[in-house]
Amino acid sequence: MNILSVRGVERRFDTTLALQATDFDVAENDFVTILGPSGCGKSTLLRIVAGLDVPTAGNVLLDGRRITSPGADRGMVFQSYTLFPWLSVLDNVCFGLRERGMPRPQQLDIAHGFLQKVGLQGFANHYPKQLSGGMQQRTALARALANNPRMLLMDEPFGAVDPITRERLQEEFLRIQREIQKTILFVTHDIDEAVKLADRICLMRDGKVEQYATPENLLAYPSSDFVRDFVGADRELKRLGRVSVASLMRPLDGAEGGSWKTESKNSVPGTLSARDALSRLLEAGGELPVLDAQGSIIGTISLNDLTVANMDQHQRKA
Repeated sequence: MNILSVRGVERRFDTTLALQATDFDVAENDFVTILGPSGCGKSTLLRIVAGLDVPTAGNVLLDGRRITSPGADRGMVFQSYTLFPWLSVLDNVCFGLRERGMPRPQQLDIAHGFLQKVGLQGFANHYPKQLSGGMQQRTALARALANNPRMLLMDEPFGAVDPITRERLQEEFLRIQREIQKTILFVTHDIDEAVKLADRICLMRDGKVEQYATPENLLAYPSSDFVRDFVGADRELKRLGRVSVASLMRPLDGAEGGSWKTESKNSVPGTLSARDALSRLLEAGGELPVLDAQGSIIGTISLNDLTVANMDQHQRKA
């Protein structure tokens, strides 16, 4: 079911057409990244969905209602954290709840729950200046989620942190998304971030949508030379990052190996991405057993199993 519809949306600034007629839909609980180079219109589009800007033409509908201004049904997370420096972490998270007139005990219960989700339960009484950049962004995320918005809108939220923190935040955010199942629009210029996080990617160029597809289809079937160049020559490696070892392995039946145990250094977990398994396979020079969560062998995988043809077959089944 689609909850967001963008229909013929344009944005002009004097004689400059920043956003050409744009159409796409977002399904409930989908994680959609708006991807593209600087100046392609992705942040303009997000601001229009947020109600922070008004389109020159066209409409944006959330649950069938036209968006004309900001609203509590859309939570916003910016790159620059936008925390209130005079409020503690706890009171920053409580801010929207307080503005809605929620009783303080209920505010605290909700805020503490989301601080726990983002790993900041021990920092409730700290102030923003006492936090690292990654911790400030976790606080901003907890504040947005505490208001229980219909959609979460994020404008390059991990762009201001170092690469290691960025990767950690991405992993934590994916875990939180699996728990809370929000509909998300997420702006980024980083193809690797988009491929890692998204259910669907809206790739933009010069104010228009160049391709709107799942990460797998964007990488496997780029619609133009621009898309092919933007996703990069290593797009098959990126595809491996979207596929689990378990989906490409050759299964064993119970008699062959289901009750065996093996050393972790000589095996790969089935939940590992095929891209992460590649280095282990290259080091092993052959095939490796695949383990389930209990450490039992459920199959084997080799370099031949990571071929494009095999990934294409997996994609068709999916």
